[in-house]
Amino acid sequence: MNKETIEKRKDLRMHLLIHLYEHYFKNKDKARYLRMKTEDIIADSETELAYKYLVDKGFVKNQSTSSITTLIITVDGIDFLESHILN
Repeated sequence: MNKETIEKRKDLRMHLLIHLYEHYFKNKDKARYLRMKTEDIIADSETELAYKYLVDKGFVKNQSTSSITTLIITVDGIDFLESHILN
């Protein structure tokens, strides 16, 4: 483990959270939920672990089936991202 690896993981989590934030505010009602193929998420272990981290922190909610994963940013995720960007 090195500093570069840690920075890449932090950047990935931030990128995923920003993507969910933008999706949330560009869409209405149920369309605010981002639907993805579960296989696309688990195909890359770094992405899978990044989403798991965001869910465990309470920044993202997810519902998964064997084929579809549905994600949405939470109010805590919105607050974190906005305070991080403004500071």
